[in-house]
Amino acid sequence: MNNKNKQGQATVEYMSTYGFAFLAMLIGFGAMVYLGLFNTDALRAQECTFTPGITCTDFVLEGNSLSVVIRNDFGVPINFTDSPLVFEYQSAFYACSLSNTALPSDASVQISCSFDQAQRGDRYDGVIRLSFTREGHTYEHPLVGWVSVLAQ
Repeated sequence: MNNKNKQGQATVEYMSTYGFAFLAMLIGFGAMVYLGLFNTDALRAQECTFTPGITCTDFVLEGNSLSVVIRNDFGVPINFTDSPLVFEYQSAFYACSLSNTALPSDASVQISCSFDQAQRGDRYDGVIRLSFTREGHTYEHPLVGWVSVLAQ
């Protein structure tokens, strides 16, 4: 009986020693996660892609303004329609404007979107929606772009 108690005591000592070590590691890992040491948003690449025929050449988010420059690669001039031009971010819609509504072939236009003050270093993933017609045609075509950008 005495030998059995010693085995039980050894087991309890073993479990408590390694249990406390494991608990300390969990607390340390939790603290690192809380402090953002494993935040991968800053490591993920920024990107800007649009429907084929439109190329995103530049984009930046500073303060409360997102600016995106797109180029017409359709080979024919296009005209942006009066449909609402919006930036959709986390189920909210923010108004955008174009620097020019007519876009010749191989020319660029700037899209500017204003929204709430962006926090420096935060990532904003959203969709830009607008529509256009090809010069000489009447049918309206949707144009969708995906933007993933870090606030400057």
